[in-house]
Amino acid sequence: MLFSLTCYQNPYLRKIRTTVKKIRNDLVLLEDIIYFPGAGGQASDSGKINRHEIVGSLWEGGELWLRVPEHQFAVNDVVDVEIDWKRRYKLMKAHTAEHLLVRAITDHLKMPIKLHKIDINPASSKVILVGKVTWSDITKAVIRVNQWINEQLLIQDEIMPITDAKDILQLRARWERIEDDLIRVVRIGSVDAAACKGLHVRCTKEIEVLVVKKVNYEKKTVNQFTIIEFLVGDDAFHELLQYQFVLGEIRELFPTTPLKHLSNTLNKVLNDNKMLRTSIKEIITQSLSQGNSIILKDQTRIIIYVFSDFIPKDLSRIVLNELRRKEDAKIIMVLLAHDRQEQKWHFQFLKSKNVTFDLKNCLEKAFKDKKWKGGGKKGLFSGILLWEGDVLKIVTQSLKECIES
Repeated sequence: MLFSLTCYQNPYLRKIRTTVKKIRNDLVLLEDIIYFPGAGGQASDSGKINRHEIVGSLWEGGELWLRVPEHQFAVNDVVDVEIDWKRRYKLMKAHTAEHLLVRAITDHLKMPIKLHKIDINPASSKVILVGKVTWSDITKAVIRVNQWINEQLLIQDEIMPITDAKDILQLRARWERIEDDLIRVVRIGSVDAAACKGLHVRCTKEIEVLVVKKVNYEKKTVNQFTIIEFLVGDDAFHELLQYQFVLGEIRELFPTTPLKHLSNTLNKVLNDNKMLRTSIKEIITQSLSQGNSIILKDQTRIIIYVFSDFIPKDLSRIVLNELRRKEDAKIIMVLLAHDRQEQKWHFQFLKSKNVTFDLKNCLEKAFKDKKWKGGGKKGLFSGILLWEGDVLKIVTQSLKECIES
C-alpha cells in the first residue's frame, strides 16, 4: 500500500540507512523508502542512494521501485539514502497552503468549487479551478489563509475506509478518481479536511506566508478555468519585497492618491490609455483613406503629424499595421514631436512597401548641417534632431527632392 511507505510515516526524515531487497536492471527495491514518488499533484522527490541519483520510480504490485542508472548494488547491500530536503520541504509547505487556499475560496464563495488540477513543483505552485473566480474573491481568500497560517493550526492525517470518509462533513475529495477501499484524509485544524496523497507540514505556521503571484483565465471546450499561481515561505517574502518597491514607485507617480484608491486610479489610467490608442488608430486610418496629404508626381503621399513633447507609445506599430493594408499605395507617414523643454525634435518616418527609396540617405541630405542621430529597419526610421528651425518645411522639401530626383 502506498501509504505504508516511510515517507508517509515520517515526511521529515531526510536520511536513512536501509537494505536492498531486490534488483531488476536499473530498478532497486529497498526495505525502507523515504523517497516520495509524487502524488496528489505534488512533484516527486530528488534524492540519492550512495551518491547515485534517483531519476524516477515505478509503482508495481504494491511495491515502489526506484530507478538508479548505472548502480552497482547487490541484494542485501546496506545503503544510505538521502533526499533533497530543501526541495521536499518547499513542496510540503506549498501543498499544505493549496489545501487552505481552496478551502478559503470555497468558504468565501459559500459554494463548493470544483478542483480541476493541482500542480505543486519546484518551479511553480498552481491550483486550477473550474469556473471563474475573480481577483477580488481570491484576495479575500488569501487574507483568510494567512490568518489560518498565523493561528498555527495542526495538520494530521488518517487512513480510513472510504465509507467512513464519506460521512465526514465538507470533506473535499475527487471521488471519481479514488479506486481503493482505504482513503487518506488530511485535516488542517478544524478548517479543512481533504482526501490527499501528498505530503504536508505539521503546522500551518511552517508555511510562513502565502502570496498569489498570478491569476490567469483559460477556456477549453465548454469550461472556463481559473489558474492561480502562488508562492509560500521565502519565495513569498521575496515577492512581497518586490511589491513594496513597485508600490513605492507608483505612490511617487500618484502622491496625493490614498492607498485604498490607488487601484481605481491605475485602472482609470489604463482605460484612458487604451481609449487614446483606439482614437489614434481611428485618426490614422481616416488619414490614410482621405486626401489630406502632399501628393507627389509619382502619386507618393506624404502625411505629417506633429505632437507635443513626445510621439505616443505604440503609435509606430499602429501606423505600420495600417500601411500594410495599403498594398498598392505609396505612402510616407512622418511623425514629429517637439520637446521644447529639451529643445529637440523626435521623429519617425514610416513607409509602405511600395516606397523603395532610402530614407536614411534622404535624411542625411536634409539634416546635413544639423545635429541629429537615428536608425531603423523594415519601413521605420526614427531618431532625434537637435534643432529649433522649421523642421516641417525642411522635411517636406527633402522628401520631395529625394522621391522626384
